[in-house]
Amino acid sequence: MSNSRTQWHVLFYAALREHGPRSVEVLAEVVLSAEPQVADVLLIRRTEAEEPGAEPHTLRLLWVLLVREMLVEYKSPSRPPRAYDIAKLFGYAGQLHALRGREIGPFSNLLLCMVVTAINGALRADLQELGAPLSRLAPGYYLVETRPYRLLVVDLSEVVAAEKDEWMAILVPSTMLSARARRWLEEHMPMKDVSPDDKLEGHDEVLERLLQSLTPEEILKAAGTARLLESLPPEQRLAGLSPEEMLLALPDSALRALSDDYVGTLPAEVQATIRRRLGTSSPGQ
Repeated sequence: MSNSRTQWHVLFYAALREHGPRSVEVLAEVVLSAEPQVADVLLIRRTEAEEPGAEPHTLRLLWVLLVREMLVEYKSPSRPPRAYDIAKLFGYAGQLHALRGREIGPFSNLLLCMVVTAINGALRADLQELGAPLSRLAPGYYLVETRPYRLLVVDLSEVVAAEKDEWMAILVPSTMLSARARRWLEEHMPMKDVSPDDKLEGHDEVLERLLQSLTPEEILKAAGTARLLESLPPEQRLAGLSPEEMLLALPDSALRALSDDYVGTLPAEVQATIRRRLGTSSPGQ
């Protein structure tokens, strides 16, 4: 668990908070000691009963396996598993247990979880060194009977394929996005006024993930059009567009060079878009 977060982490936290069951409290960036050592996610089973019909819409089996608390390490596409990441996870588990011993109780009440885009060679090597069998509970969910804490490994690529999990699909770059997931990603992805200094690691990768799910026509109509277009190569900016629509791929400086008479010959929707971008009014207003 590094102290740096990526744009992928922000989406992972948000998906768990918004689409998990209400009976589970989702805490992000949990401080484990007086020093700035931070866990990715801590899930805490609440004492109140689950609301009727409040089923989770993401990682369905994960919540069932939560007894009291679950310490989750999320490995994003930007930061896939590396050698001995599991050792680090067990180290942080001990610190958490020492810090929250009264709340957690016995060792069996704390489950460790590593969520990955896909199980890679480094993670397989770590699992092999543990000397404990990897039990497949369901597609994408693997339980390792380690001590003193059990370990759950979640392979998102398998979960998305088996459960059709549209929210976790956002975190697996090779998968298709549903319309709902795409809108959710647009809402949670900062695209305007993000300076290079303020960008989280993985920001450009997540932006590319969004662009991959949009047609050029949709990009032109989306919020933050200018920034989205800057991320596309020229041939993709214009693919599938009419000559009039191609004008909207031009920068504002080029649009200002167009005469009012010429703009007046364009379709009404294109005229309105140009005038909105330039802050001008229609003739006669």
